[in-house]
Amino acid sequence: MPLRLRVAGPALAALTVERVRLDADAGRITYELVNRGNTVLAPRVAVRADGVFGELLDRAPHRVPARVAPGSRVALSEPWSGVPSFDVVDVRLTVTAAGGVRAEGSASARLVPWPAAAGAGAGAVAAGVAAWFAVRHVVRRRRRGARPPEADSAATEAATRREPAATGTGGKP
Repeated sequence: MPLRLRVAGPALAALTVERVRLDADAGRITYELVNRGNTVLAPRVAVRADGVFGELLDRAPHRVPARVAPGSRVALSEPWSGVPSFDVVDVRLTVTAAGGVRAEGSASARLVPWPAAAGAGAGAVAAGVAAWFAVRHVVRRRRRGARPPEADSAATEAATRREPAATGTGGKP
């Protein structure tokens, strides 16, 4: 049961935007509004997201579906259906309310399709290993081909003409 009190003194409208996050899998930007003043606020939020190649999202200010009581915290989210799968994104929320209240919150995210990146990394490693074996094979083949033919034939001839070791009692042949 809400209890309303009238307090003597100036009305203070103050608001902060906290815990801004981009959940790319769910396609949502989540954030919290905290009323730091002593008046009930009906805020409006504008959302902007920039990527490496420019603006990705620019949503005009619109009314938030909740009123924020003094001293309270409200968790909200904004849908974003066009979240890129590979980019570096900076999200900025600008919240305004009656009484001249203006607050900003921001978050950054590196969006990488990890299964594809892992596959590309594994493919690069496999290509590197295959290239290493290919170079090794070519170098060995060239080293074999660089020997003079006489040395090869002399080595094979010596191996085929080995004389049997002397056996016997130690007498003269």
